[in-house]
Amino acid sequence: NGATQVFKSKYKKISRLHLVVEDQLLFGLEDGTICLWNWKNNSKKIFKGHTKEVSGVHLIGEDQFLTWSKKPSYKKVSWDNYLILWSVKTGSSILLEGHTKSVKGVHLIDDNQALSWSDDGTLRLWNLVSGTSLVFANPNHDYNNEISGIFVIKEDQVLIWSKGNPVFHIINLRNASFQFFEGHTRGIKKIHLFEDNKALTWCYRRWDLTIRLWDLKDGSCRIFEGHSDYVLG
Repeated sequence: NGATQVFKSKYKKISRLHLVVEDQLLFGLEDGTICLWNWKNNSKKIFKGHTKEVSGVHLIGEDQFLTWSKKPSYKKVSWDNYLILWSVKTGSSILLEGHTKSVKGVHLIDDNQALSWSDDGTLRLWNLVSGTSLVFANPNHDYNNEISGIFVIKEDQVLIWSKGNPVFHIINLRNASFQFFEGHTRGIKKIHLFEDNKALTWCYRRWDLTIRLWDLKDGSCRIFEGHSDYVLG
């Protein structure tokens, strides 16, 4: 009928808004709590477990959701280093612990498995039923060890890269083997993945102004030169 419902909170910021069902919204608040709001009857259900603002939510099936809290780069204080798996109906939760620093991101593989990566330099493959995980360490210890991002290439292959690191690699989740892609002389700024097993990379610093197109199957690359200053994107 065009009527508007307003959710009022003492907090200035609401994060990670998700529509759970037709009449319910799930979102995070600044203090780390998560709210499930029914706007038809204005009822609220609060989930408490995080100590910092929730930065990510994945809905799993009809009754579960997974949350984590990513530390902003400008913050110097301690931060949550765990994930929480919640039940919408009961409010119960399972704490997924293992990372020793802030969780930067989570990729949901299916309703039973998730990948998380962290400032501690590890990738974890979680079994969401048992709450256990397999750990894969970033092997590039000569450079920045923090994992900046991942791409799931296949069901068992994950591309990992770190800002400031000139080398990226692919981890095989089945046998824990690594495939390295070396060529840049300065830290990689960004990776763009194509559907045909190709990846485009470029760097932060002016000492490497190349753009490289990689074949992720055989490790070969084409080098594109011509820029005289920073490659911004």
